[in-house]
Amino acid sequence: ASAWRAERYVDYLMTRRSNTRASQLTIPMIGQHKVVAGAKYVNFAKAAGAKHMIPVALIMAIMETESSFNPLARSRSNALGLMQIKADTAGRDYFSIISGYQHTPTSAYLYNPENNVEMGAGYLSILADRYLAGIYHPQKLEYAIISSYNGGAGNLFKSLVPTGGKRAAIDRINAMTVEEFYWFLTNRHIRLESRNYVKKVIDRMKKYTNL
Repeated sequence: ASAWRAERYVDYLMTRRSNTRASQLTIPMIGQHKVVAGAKYVNFAKAAGAKHMIPVALIMAIMETESSFNPLARSRSNALGLMQIKADTAGRDYFSIISGYQHTPTSAYLYNPENNVEMGAGYLSILADRYLAGIYHPQKLEYAIISSYNGGAGNLFKSLVPTGGKRAAIDRINAMTVEEFYWFLTNRHIRLESRNYVKKVIDRMKKYTNL
């Protein structure tokens, strides 16, 4: 999982280096109002992406999909802020696993854009390194991370094997081709929302590849 993070982050750095305008924020001006709305949060995404070795395009695409770049967004399940963090799940995981102590973030903390993006990127790294560890192909791991950010790793595993066992589910993922796994996620995941979520995030990542 850490190899995926390193590989994807190197890809991001190489893309920036090959762009002669790498020091500037270039936004396609073709009516992509969501991209413009997210411009103010790009630096937070870059900082968090560098810290956790998470592609900036992935962070931005998830941010757009989760909240449409509304820092005060709040869901019915009490997910808060730009990356829709639930304090008692992703929030607690972040502090326990990354910060090294037990803590549940407050609503005020999660409504702070910089805190929220940092926590969201950190949670993506937790998914990669802990909950989804053992998925070998980097593209399949990325797809699994996207799906699990929305629906949870447990629901991904239940979609793959009746018992929901992690080892058996990951073995099945590793046996699939990239194309087969994408098809499975977008057609056979037990949550319709997660099927659509994977499609949206992957499509939206294309808008942010040059950031």
